[in-house]
Amino acid sequence: VNIPTTNRKITLNPWGLRPLNSLATLYTDFFRNTPLIVQFMFIHFGLQLGKIVQGIGLEFIEEVDGTFVNFIRDEILSDRAYISAIFALGLNSGAYQTEIIRSGIQAIPAGQMEAGRSIGLTYIQSMRYVILPQALRRILPPLANQFIYIVKMSAFASVIGMQELTRRANEIVVTEYRPLEIYTLLIFEYLILVLIISYFIRKLEKKMGSNENQRN
Repeated sequence: VNIPTTNRKITLNPWGLRPLNSLATLYTDFFRNTPLIVQFMFIHFGLQLGKIVQGIGLEFIEEVDGTFVNFIRDEILSDRAYISAIFALGLNSGAYQTEIIRSGIQAIPAGQMEAGRSIGLTYIQSMRYVILPQALRRILPPLANQFIYIVKMSAFASVIGMQELTRRANEIVVTEYRPLEIYTLLIFEYLILVLIISYFIRKLEKKMGSNENQRN
């Protein structure tokens, strides 16, 4: 009796693992359902991530020299509040971006994945060449809005002592006693930053749209 054999490949879908799903759900629920200003204080004063990362980073590059290393040492690792702010903003933004990307992928019809698998692509290849290019066009606008949101919410970093725009403005008001002029300038600084980001995002959207029209 001849038993037919196949060369069927066994592929692993990492997103189907329940522990990873549970961990991702816990992460997104925590950072999306708690105030950002509280997250700043929890990460900086509670977990003290800035202090921990500063100690590890300075010890790691202690014997290393160079322009880039000196920049990391003097401009980033020298300020614990700056490190904590990076973690707070990054983790908070990542939780929202995760949901945006998930929604964009789920918006692609299931038949697209089936079509990729039917021509011999693995799950990862189908995601890379079939699903993600289509999802990217859908998620770009909300991702852009999320990036702008983070730029504006960076003002909350002042509660942990980070020397960002809002904190510097408050310090100048205390010494100069001209709150109207200083806070007006602060508003225009944030407005200019957001307008510049919005301009480049619109250019990117138009470029992606023109490339898609050329392919069609």
